[in-house]
Amino acid sequence: MTDEKNHRKVVGRRLQGRREREGWSREQVAEMSGLTVDTIRKVEEGAFNVPLDVLQKIADIYGCEIYFLKYKDK
Repeated sequence: MTDEKNHRKVVGRRLQGRREREGWSREQVAEMSGLTVDTIRKVEEGAFNVPLDVLQKIADIYGCEIYFLKYKDK
């Protein structure tokens, strides 16, 4: 797996974990963010490079900084 793909997967898992800890469905996050359920799913699956504005919308809903999502090797 390439580093880029690995980073997307890590960020996606962190976002999914945050959503699940809040007890929200993808549909609820989509409604709150103005994004589609399909976009939320793809972000969580690490299926594509997430534009910064999309990532910021999701981070704002979860009350976290984008830094929280940063991938760290160690």
